[in-house]
Amino acid sequence: MPRLLSRSAFELLQFCNVDIPEEWVAHMEKPPIMLCERVSFNEALFYIANEKEKIQWFTKNHIETKTVRNNGIPEVLQAKSKSPMFDHQCDAIEKSVFVNDDGDFCMKSGVWVMPCGAGKTRAAVEYSLLLGGRIFVSVPNIETGMQWQREFNNVGIYSIYLHGKTELEMSRIRILKSISVVIMTYSALSAVFRSIHLDIHNDSWESFFCVHALEYAIHLVDEGHMLPANTYENSIKKCIRSYLRLAVTADTHRNDGKSKVLEEVVGDVLFSMTAKDARECGAAANVQHIMMCLPAHDSIKNACKKEKNGSDEQRVISILNPVKMYALTKLLQDAENKKIVVYCDKISILHLIEQVVTNADPSRLVYAGIFEGKTSKTERSKFLDTMRSHDQVVGILSNAGSSSFDVRDLDTVIEIDVGDSSLQKFIQRTGRVQRPHENKAYARVFSLISEGTHEVKFAQKRINTSVEEIEWIERDDLRNTCTHNDEFIEKIRNVVSTYREMKHMKKNTAKRPVHKVSKAINKLKKNKNT
Repeated sequence: MPRLLSRSAFELLQFCNVDIPEEWVAHMEKPPIMLCERVSFNEALFYIANEKEKIQWFTKNHIETKTVRNNGIPEVLQAKSKSPMFDHQCDAIEKSVFVNDDGDFCMKSGVWVMPCGAGKTRAAVEYSLLLGGRIFVSVPNIETGMQWQREFNNVGIYSIYLHGKTELEMSRIRILKSISVVIMTYSALSAVFRSIHLDIHNDSWESFFCVHALEYAIHLVDEGHMLPANTYENSIKKCIRSYLRLAVTADTHRNDGKSKVLEEVVGDVLFSMTAKDARECGAAANVQHIMMCLPAHDSIKNACKKEKNGSDEQRVISILNPVKMYALTKLLQDAENKKIVVYCDKISILHLIEQVVTNADPSRLVYAGIFEGKTSKTERSKFLDTMRSHDQVVGILSNAGSSSFDVRDLDTVIEIDVGDSSLQKFIQRTGRVQRPHENKAYARVFSLISEGTHEVKFAQKRINTSVEEIEWIERDDLRNTCTHNDEFIEKIRNVVSTYREMKHMKKNTAKRPVHKVSKAINKLKKNKNT
């Protein structure tokens, strides 16, 4: 028996130019009783997505071109915004275009490698505008998405940020159809991808429609080094239909060895620029890298050796070395350091570090707060406003702020946690102070390392793999300074114990049989109902 299309579902299929299946009937009048089963708007949307997914957009080598103009290469160096571009930004665009045998101006898919602060976003916006079609942008987080929005606003292009739950109607779809730029975070894109392939009917139809039903001239991938992660790779390959892909990143290196995946999915490296080149042309500030090796009490070293290498417990012990806390205090009190951020990946000890930061020099430094993954959008905005509006200020960041934190006159980064050898993380954090600014006389990155711990090995690995010059300093002068602070040692023990308890709980939960877990959930539901 054929199924009846609802009016909105029928309009949607027509709007997206998708053929109606034989078992679906477009009956626009009041249907007979026998045709009472309707095809909903949402069901039609899923059908469109599946049909569109069958279309192959990229060639075998993942390099695709699109003819843009017939009169040769246009003047791509003419910026559409008020501020002019640097020569290297123009070079990146020029190296990504060519003239084919027919004399047509064509564009390439590929990767741009530029240091943080060198203007990757601005150049990518100008490049995408040459196509004249709809643009999709994948970003790692909300802050980065807002940066892209600002860049598009500067050239008079309206963009939409996909988030939340929205009920779609045809009138709404027609509005979305006219939008030039769609921006979405990696995590939101992954959620849409999972809902499609698991056939989960959720309420995020706005995101779903823009991801699957629309076609894009170009797909811009920000922080392209993140793409090789399995969830992101599949989402980008199978969700977004675009003629071109352009990924921008500060460095393609990955510790997991998946660096080649980026080129396989997007294309070859079209343009590459080192931090040294950026400094020479004035696109990046000069940065001094300092690895400060600090003494550690025997109790700290012995406790680290007892723990598994790279474990949370080991990292916590190394981070909370009292001498490291003392050195942090002295760096915060240094009059030369004006705008400072302190990085620590371990969320559970951010508030312990907060005690040190707030007590260091409260009369001089304004405290901006903590910026981590669970910080609300409102609090993040407040944090950034505080950092930008004060001349002497300090804030605490987790890894969530490594690639999205944008305060152009920031002059000092202090790494408390050197718990892994990730060169990419080091590059991203360096990038926070690398942006040029008229009020910035210098920029420094301090990495505080506890001697005799795993941090030394990780720091040395960073030095060996980095192309930048990194200064190694042994602070033996601090050996007799607060090397054994009983209060701090006790706090270390408490935090480590908390980690062990959490791990034990997770381990026990994982071992419980599925049927017992289901039984427990049903019991809870029953108790709730009663």
